[in-house]
Formats: sequence, C-alpha cells, structure tokens
Amino acid sequence: MKKTILSLFVSMASLLCFAQNEIENLYHGKIANKYAITMNLIFKGNKVSGTYQYDKYAKDIEITGTIDAKKNIKLDEFDVKTGKQTGKFVGVLSKKLNEFDEEMQIIKGTFTNVKTGKKSTFLVSEAQD
Repeated sequence: MKKTILSLFVSMASLLCFAQNEIENLYHGKIANKYAITMNLIFKGNKVSGTYQYDKYAKDIEITGTIDAKKNIKLDEFDVKTGKQTGKFVGVLSKKLNEFDEEMQIIKGTFTNVKTGKKSTFLVSEAQD
C-alpha cells in the first residue's frame, strides 16, 4: 500500500513538471547602450527560448537557454545556416518599478560576440501595455 501511494505521488509530481505554464514576455532595450533591440522570450520551467532583433534591421535571431532559481539567465545565439554559436547573453532577471509605480521585469548583463570575443553590456525592460 505504501509503495502504491509513493508511486502515485511520484507519477503526479512528474506530470506536474511536464505541465509547467509557458510565460511569454516582450522586452525592449539596448546592447552597449546604443544598439536598440527587442526580445521576445518564452519561459517554461527553467528553459527559455525566443528571438531578438536589432530594431534597425528587424530580422529575428533565435536564442535558447536557461534560467535558474536565482534568476540568472543564459541565452545562446546560433547561426541558422552553420549551426555555430555566434553570441551569448548572460544576465540576471530582476524587477523594478516604472514611472507609474508598476512592477516590471528587467534583464541586465553582458552580451558576448563569440566570433570576436567582444563583450558589451545589455539592458532590456519588459514592454508595458
């Protein structure tokens, strides 16, 4: 009987892990405080996927990565044609108040161009309705 209850509990816990909600957020910000970007991220558990684009070019670039319990986020960018990694975002997701005292998410960190090794700061803020 105990084994059956334990087995049932484990099965239910596994199902809950797979039934995690997807959360999609849109962010606007800049790389190196001068290149305007827009990110569309989908969070599902500790997995993150989506796209970003330089606003000037309006061409989606796919990114995938993870977020941990401390809100550290890592996103990798790959060249669609070659499959090689071309960039990476490493940062922290946090919250701040906007000018209307509404809570909004921000992601702040470092963007690295993998080919050149050049690192730049980035900051994006959750788009407000």
